[in-house]
Amino acid sequence: MLPSRRASFGGCSLDISPIFLLIIWDSLVFIALGSLVELRNRRHFTVVIAASALLISFGVCWLQPQFASYRGLSGIDSALFGYIAIDILTLARADDRRGPAFAAGLALVLFVAKTLFELITGRTVFVDNVATFAPVPVAHLLGAFAGGISALDLWAPRTRTRECSYPA
Repeated sequence: MLPSRRASFGGCSLDISPIFLLIIWDSLVFIALGSLVELRNRRHFTVVIAASALLISFGVCWLQPQFASYRGLSGIDSALFGYIAIDILTLARADDRRGPAFAAGLALVLFVAKTLFELITGRTVFVDNVATFAPVPVAHLLGAFAGGISALDLWAPRTRTRECSYPA
């Protein structure tokens, strides 16, 4: 959970809201996962961002029309996560590396379980439920789907430009 925090700077007190903490958290996740995907394959990074932005935008508009606007960074974070998990799973299975394949598969299962919990209960797992925040788990599922499909590289032969391995 990301609770509200009170910080003091030079005698001034500042109340840091859960929404502000969520934006910081989403930005840090984007930088970390985005860096891994971009190092792995720059073209795939571009495809993941574009595909997830389009799918999430249209999907949330169609499936959850009650939202007049949606920032979407957590959905794009989910797309980057989906890409990394599917990419590791695919590469590990091809090399018969059961440990990384199991870890990537487990991460995907836990992600889907978390998202289904949020979808069914309307409550979030990592953020305090506040009146100004509504969870949008559909965006996370759509993002992970877009990222996972992008990792499969169905539109081109399985070649990698600027190939780089994930940290062990």
